[in-house]
Amino acid sequence: MDTYPEVTVDINPPSRLLMYYRIHGVFALLFNLLGVFLIYKNPRIVKLYRGFMINMQVFSLIADAQNTLLMQPVYLFPVLAGYTNGILWHVFGVSSHMQMGVFLLLLYLQVAAIVCAIVTKYQVLASIGNKFPNAVNILTIPSVEVYDLMANKWMLVTSCLIVVMLTVRFCITYN
Repeated sequence: MDTYPEVTVDINPPSRLLMYYRIHGVFALLFNLLGVFLIYKNPRIVKLYRGFMINMQVFSLIADAQNTLLMQPVYLFPVLAGYTNGILWHVFGVSSHMQMGVFLLLLYLQVAAIVCAIVTKYQVLASIGNKFPNAVNILTIPSVEVYDLMANKWMLVTSCLIVVMLTVRFCITYN
């Protein structure tokens, strides 16, 4: 049996973490709303798949809002414990246990929405094989990568936003 020295756990609210939650929550809310708008404005050709994408994006929006603005969990390491410091606790008095249950429910709903979207996309791609059998042969060559030229410029914008957010997080954490 191992013995450990006395462990002290600080239960004071970490102001930087809570500030990070608020900043991240606002940006996540804006980008998720932008995602819902862009999915909604997609062409009619992806009408079947659009519903699953909107479903996935809305669950992501709700889970982000719940975790960063409403719940704001603070974990007490090395103890497997924590408490919440968000609006649901301070205004409505909802227990941390209930808030974590709601968060896990939203997480499961997100996973279910992602699985439904992937299955639907697979079924659409499988039907392409029936209509255009030569396209399937091109997609099975291991050295061939198929990219959407319209998406690549957005990949650059997304990568830049990730770098900016990581830089801001680094500056907030270590200043």
